[in-house]
Amino acid sequence: MLYFTSHNPYLARDITFMLCILLPFTQAAPTTAADWWSNIVSRNQNNVTIAEELQCYSLPFGFLGFLSHIITHWTVAWTTLGRRPYWPAKKLTADRLDIALSLIQIPVTAVVAIVTIARCHSRWEIVVIAFWKLAMGVAVGVMALSASYARMKETKTTHADTQHHEVAIKLMMFFYGLALTLGIVGMLRLVAENIHEQHGLRWVCGVFGAVTSVLVILSLCGGEIPLLVYGVPAIIALFGDWVLAVLTANYLGAPSGDNKILFWVSH
Repeated sequence: MLYFTSHNPYLARDITFMLCILLPFTQAAPTTAADWWSNIVSRNQNNVTIAEELQCYSLPFGFLGFLSHIITHWTVAWTTLGRRPYWPAKKLTADRLDIALSLIQIPVTAVVAIVTIARCHSRWEIVVIAFWKLAMGVAVGVMALSASYARMKETKTTHADTQHHEVAIKLMMFFYGLALTLGIVGMLRLVAENIHEQHGLRWVCGVFGAVTSVLVILSLCGGEIPLLVYGVPAIIALFGDWVLAVLTANYLGAPSGDNKILFWVSH
C-alpha cells in the first residue's frame, strides 16, 4: 500500500525492508506480458488444496502483511487526528503532494484487489476477503485525502468544509464496516473448514481471541468506545494475516511467481 503522507518516514523504510527480504525468495516472472496476464486470470481449481487455491491471492499477509497493517493503522490513526505518525506530538502539515499520493493510492489498491478477485473467483471466501482489503485501501485513501485537504484549508475552514470532512469519514467507515463483515464471514469459513487439520489455526484463534477480549473489557470499563470501534477491526485485519499464513504455510508472506508483481504494486 502506498503511504499517503509525504512526511511519513515509514514509506522508504517499508519498501526497502520488503525488497531486501523478499527478492531472494521470489521466482522469475513470465517473460511476456501476455503470458503473465494469462497466469494471472487462469487457474485450474480441480482437486487442489486450500494452500494451492490461495496461490491466487496477491495481497499482503503473513508477517509482512502483519507489519504492513500495523504501520498502516498507526499512520491512519494519527493522520486522522491531524498529527504526524512518526512524531504524534507535532501537528501534520500537508501539501499538494499528500493529496497526490492519496489519489494514486486509491486506484492502485483497487486494481490489485480487483485482479485478485478475478483470479480467485471460484472460491467465494477468498473473493470477500479480497473485497474487504479493497475496501480498506479505498477507505484509507479517502480518509487520508480528506485529512490532507482539511489541513490545507485549516486557516480558512468553514462549517461546510467540516461537515463534508465528517460525512466523508462516516461514509468510508460504513463502507469499510460492510466489507469487514463480509471479510470476517469468509475468513471464519476458511478457519472452520481447516481448523481440524491445521493446528496452527487454533493458536491463532486463541491468541487473537484473548487480545480482542482484553480490548473489549478495557474499553467498556474505561468508557473508551472509540478505541473499541477502531481497535477491533485492526485486530481482525492482523488476525486475517496469520490465518492466511497458516493456511498457505507461508509465515513470512513472501510472494512467488506472478504474485510478486502485484504484491509490490499493492505496497
